[in-house]
Amino acid sequence: MSFFKISGTKQDSHGLELSINKEFIEAQEGKIAVDSVLGIGSTFTVTLKKKQGVISQYLYSILSSIEYCFYLLRNKLNIMKYFDIQETKKLLPFTKLVSAIEKAAIDYAKGTISSPTRLVTPIESGVMLAMPASAPDIAMTKLINICPENPSMGLRTINGELIIWDVNTGIPEYILDAPTVTARRTAAVSMLGVKLLAKKTSIFALYGNGDQASNHTEAIAHLYPYSTLYIIGRNMDNATQYCKERENLPLTLIPATQLPDEVDVVITTTTSPTPVYFDMARPERLVIGVGVFQPEKAEIEASVVRNSLIFVDDIQSALEEAGDILQAGVDWNEVLPLTDAIQTDINLLNTSNRPIFFKSVGCAAWDLAACRVAKRVLESKATD
Repeated sequence: MSFFKISGTKQDSHGLELSINKEFIEAQEGKIAVDSVLGIGSTFTVTLKKKQGVISQYLYSILSSIEYCFYLLRNKLNIMKYFDIQETKKLLPFTKLVSAIEKAAIDYAKGTISSPTRLVTPIESGVMLAMPASAPDIAMTKLINICPENPSMGLRTINGELIIWDVNTGIPEYILDAPTVTARRTAAVSMLGVKLLAKKTSIFALYGNGDQASNHTEAIAHLYPYSTLYIIGRNMDNATQYCKERENLPLTLIPATQLPDEVDVVITTTTSPTPVYFDMARPERLVIGVGVFQPEKAEIEASVVRNSLIFVDDIQSALEEAGDILQAGVDWNEVLPLTDAIQTDINLLNTSNRPIFFKSVGCAAWDLAACRVAKRVLESKATD
């Protein structure tokens, strides 16, 4: 784990907590070491001998005490902790994410969350996005770069960090891995759409096999276990390999190149600039478009969009970025925010039983919701 000391702070600490734990660890024939780089941070490494029986519970108590000391030190010294990909993932369970985003959607509609449209700046190999958001209880800033050619060099397509700020002092508290936050909150927004808009949730289909598809697969497995999930791809071998790598999930995973008729929910997670979904709009099937957020790109064929009742996660962002809707030439006065489905039963909104298309483009309010979840998880751990 990594910690960062915020520059400009004046508080001193005698390090009593760490001294006590050092004695505990050495009493168990263990070692604690620290590696510090001036102006960068410190890494603490604890090594304990593996022991059996009742002593293991004692060692667990020591480790818990160390973790709590780090929590106390962070508060005393304004130390900001950085969470890597796996650590960030553990802070964002899907059940809590969906609930938090549902609440944030109401807050956002009421104006208690400030979430301006993201700033998109071209860079040489892609785009750079800046997404701030604030609420009375929390503030965050997400900075990410999207470089499509990175995988050819063995690098992540999306890189960046998300900073959670203390809303009263403006002091940064935590740094999360921004691509992980984005992927998990995007899947959670889709699952909120499924919860509110889908008629049935037994059979799903995903287009794509990247990070978004992977997080959606995990979300479906967690929230709709033992359902059937078709992985639709142009290449059957790739789809088969994708399913094989996830065969431990509580899902019936089926690779396919064509979409079966019995699918209840279709989710497109590709970066394709041209449509990948052409099937006619049908009332019994929910279609969710996730993968692209540029006005010139569309995953869903225009006739499907035009013949559907359309919901979006954020009207403001969709007006600028929802290529699926923009290219279909629909009347924006007929496009509904997902908040309407939170506040009103879908059967009252869709009295004519039209097919439903949900377009998710994302906004910083959903990142703020994820930050709320992460912070609560961290605070609950600190007090356990």
